[in-house]
Amino acid sequence: GAESASVGQEPVIEVGEDNYRSGMLEALSVKGDVIDKPADFDANQFRGHTLYEMARHFVGADSGSLGKKELVGRAFTTSDFPLLLADISNNSLRRGWEETTETWETWCQKGSLSDFKTAKRNNLSQFSDLELVSENGEYKYGSFTEEGESITLATYGKLFPISRQAIINDELGAFTEIPRRMGRAAARVPGDLAYGILTANGLMRDGVALFSVATHANLTTGAGTVITAASVGIMRDRMALQSDASSNANGLNIEAQYLIVPVQLRDVATVLMGSQYDPSSTGDSVPNPVAGSMTVIADPRLSADSAISWYMTAAWDTVEVAFLDGVSAPTLEQQRGWTVDGMEYKVSLDCAASATDWRGMQKNAGA
Repeated sequence: GAESASVGQEPVIEVGEDNYRSGMLEALSVKGDVIDKPADFDANQFRGHTLYEMARHFVGADSGSLGKKELVGRAFTTSDFPLLLADISNNSLRRGWEETTETWETWCQKGSLSDFKTAKRNNLSQFSDLELVSENGEYKYGSFTEEGESITLATYGKLFPISRQAIINDELGAFTEIPRRMGRAAARVPGDLAYGILTANGLMRDGVALFSVATHANLTTGAGTVITAASVGIMRDRMALQSDASSNANGLNIEAQYLIVPVQLRDVATVLMGSQYDPSSTGDSVPNPVAGSMTVIADPRLSADSAISWYMTAAWDTVEVAFLDGVSAPTLEQQRGWTVDGMEYKVSLDCAASATDWRGMQKNAGA
């Protein structure tokens, strides 16, 4: 347990063997800018310790007879020192993951897969229209059509080594900044996959590209490709008029929720959604029929593909981003280094993305 100094003396926390690792973790986390400095941080006895001094603390009584490299090697193999390093690396990884700004979660659906087998997302059509049943008449059976796109998990990851020299040289950044950047890299994976669905325009279950002019009626080319009230209105109407696969409903009345654009078109889209009057008209005389109807989302991934193409999606049945057992955060694992004289860390994320239905998505090729 912890014991504080007597009244009148500078408060110092003496940490027992059962929890001194938490004191070290706090000291490293503050020093590495992983957490904010706690109010009582001055009472942490490890606040001024280097990584090497912490390693020596773990080795204990035998540390005085060992050279630096041998001491660190002993700390790696015979104590809880690797657990301390794993703790600070995990905290840094999580900090990098959480501080990354991503937009895919706004318009995509998050899913869960239990294994790496190819899964089918069943999508039932509308049920057939109800019919008038006369007195003493018979009820007829209804019908629907079953559809579904496939989705398969994949693993994304990287290795990074930490050497004994990094401990001796007190290179804290190896355990904080590197995992933090790996966390940011892991956070980019779901977004890369989600926006890749839009830009790749791959084949759907019917053998037709996700966005097509004729078959899916969700691709605009040629005239009307600039973001205006008129062009947005046309695409919004096309989404509402999408037909059902079983012909049980001729107008699904799907409501557009998101206007997704490259960063170059963000201002134009934002002005359009926020204007009471049509920005393309002269003066304040023509009302803006699409004002406030959609949330604008801008992402640089779209800019990398095209600075002029833009998209419209509904709130559901668009793109699913799935994770193994629903765990959307990356995993950090460690083992003693074989090719390096120290430790090796592995960051991994199990993730997949798939378009679930074309009816809730529209693309404008841009002018």
